[in-house]
Amino acid sequence: MLQKILPKNYGFFDLFENHAAAVLKAALVMDELLKELGTPNAISHVRRIEELEHECDNYTHMTVDLLRRTFITPLDREETSTLISALDDIADLIQAAAHRVEFYDINSCPDGVRQLNGVLMKAVEQLVQAVGFLREMKKHAAQIPVICMEINRLENEGDRVKRTGVGELFRSRMDPLELMKIKELYESLENAIDKCEDAANIVEGLLIQHVG
Repeated sequence: MLQKILPKNYGFFDLFENHAAAVLKAALVMDELLKELGTPNAISHVRRIEELEHECDNYTHMTVDLLRRTFITPLDREETSTLISALDDIADLIQAAAHRVEFYDINSCPDGVRQLNGVLMKAVEQLVQAVGFLREMKKHAAQIPVICMEINRLENEGDRVKRTGVGELFRSRMDPLELMKIKELYESLENAIDKCEDAANIVEGLLIQHVG
């Protein structure tokens, strides 16, 4: 479907950038979902996240197809595959969090869950910028490491928010089953932030490899 819509000269950097943008949209919709837990709109947000995850899958498939059809690539094949897979992992984990909301019938959550998703949104925003700089790595050689350091800081912040939130869950009088549902939601979002750091490490590795 996307191949019919996108221009024929759609290249690797276009695919990276659009993939990262779709991941950010998913994180933003996740924020809307968490705001509207227990309302009729909640499930529509889950469906939208599924659509965005499928869009990310399409970008991944298109990248693999382009690798097959391209003799000389701007990045080597392993680098290209690793980066697009890392971006896809983030989308998968956001979808996993949304599915937990639906399947576990979560109608409310502690503030810490939205706070953690806020950290995720910031991390993906930084990642979108870093991925956008790959077109002209040399030009942005000073900026890319700064962005990657910020994503690392956000990953540490996410760890702290998750530890605090889960600790509060176990100190509360919440029903044990409800506690485990929320704990899994925390874990999915934290894992997505971890994957942002993985993607940032790949981007920084590309800079070292191609610019020095």
